[in-house]
Amino acid sequence: MTYDPHNPPRGEARPRRVAFFALEGVQSLDVTGPMEAFAVSTRFGAAYDLVLCSEDGSSIGTHAGLSLGPAVPLASLSEPIDTLVICGGSEAAMLAARDAGTTLDVVRVQASRARRVVSICTGAFVLAAAGLLDGRRAATHWNAADRFRALFPQVDLDADAIYVSDPPFYSSAGVTAGIDLSLALIEEDHGARIALSVARELVLFLRRPGG
Repeated sequence: MTYDPHNPPRGEARPRRVAFFALEGVQSLDVTGPMEAFAVSTRFGAAYDLVLCSEDGSSIGTHAGLSLGPAVPLASLSEPIDTLVICGGSEAAMLAARDAGTTLDVVRVQASRARRVVSICTGAFVLAAAGLLDGRRAATHWNAADRFRALFPQVDLDADAIYVSDPPFYSSAGVTAGIDLSLALIEEDHGARIALSVARELVLFLRRPGG
């Protein structure tokens, strides 16, 4: 039977591939926070295959001066993608991505192959620039909300939300909110028991109060 990432069989044992795409200057927690949540979930019975992607396969320099790698080129992913995660970064990097037609083309292609598409923090700028959030609800970092609305008036931005679900697109507010969204996605995939186990392991709220 052919594996279809858009309609995985119930009880599917094959790990769900989660691809994290980041640009230079990314906030390290925008990558490592969600990645750790998915990785920890595998200790409790979830099945995920995590892969870090950059534009050209080189390691990714973060805002904090760390280098994340190894990475593979986003365009090189040919196996089924369950979840494509676009991680946020500096506003300058996000605006550069907006003008990088080749990068946006790759994001569009890989998003079309994924069962769901996620943005963390200012990663929403990349999805919006690719035209993928037109007419949809979305979230981003509160400090970037005014710039986002000015650039992408066709997107219904909720600057007060921790995360927004508008399937197949999901978006989160700044930095640690990406972990909140990741817990929600793990719960969607594998149920509350595993999501709660991850939250306890990471000493987090399963559902954070407030906006």
